[in-house]
Amino acid sequence: MNKILLLLLLSTTPLSFAQPQNGGGNPELRALMEPYTNLTTTIGLLLELEQHAVEQGSDLQISSEQAARLSPLLNELATSAGYSPERATELLDTIELNVLTGEQLIWIDGAFLRREEARARPDSNQDTDPTGTPPARQQRGQRGQQDPQRQQRGPNAGGDIFQRLSAGEPINMFADNENAKTVLDELIALVDAKLE
Repeated sequence: MNKILLLLLLSTTPLSFAQPQNGGGNPELRALMEPYTNLTTTIGLLLELEQHAVEQGSDLQISSEQAARLSPLLNELATSAGYSPERATELLDTIELNVLTGEQLIWIDGAFLRREEARARPDSNQDTDPTGTPPARQQRGQRGQQDPQRQQRGPNAGGDIFQRLSAGEPINMFADNENAKTVLDELIALVDAKLE
């Protein structure tokens, strides 16, 4: 992510649908959480990019060559018992530098910024996605709020993630949050279809 986007991620309420709510006020824990938040946010926006590109018939769609490079990274996220903040950063850097094009990164950064601007407006409709893409992730987030059992799954859900981070243990945000897992599974299915 470019430096402006990273600063925005740190200075605003995180966009990530996988960000646990407990312990977020602790600066040390927020710093530990940053690589995971950046990674889950980018995965969510990558899914939105692909959905938008398909709907608009644009050339921003993930190519079969990109899918071949992206597939093992996504499968690692889906199957890993846990990974360190350093590994989360490596995975994000690999996706951004070795998989995505400059145009795709610009779209992702723009989508993030538009959403943050919309969130900052008190009269904004939270159900409307300012990128023009379907608010699929927002709908998933609303369903998760209605059903706490779906929102917190697995042994590491909620505040336990912060305890594990404080203890220096690796975590997997995609295994620990149903909403993040759903988005990752959808992206994996889209990528796998391009490999057939």
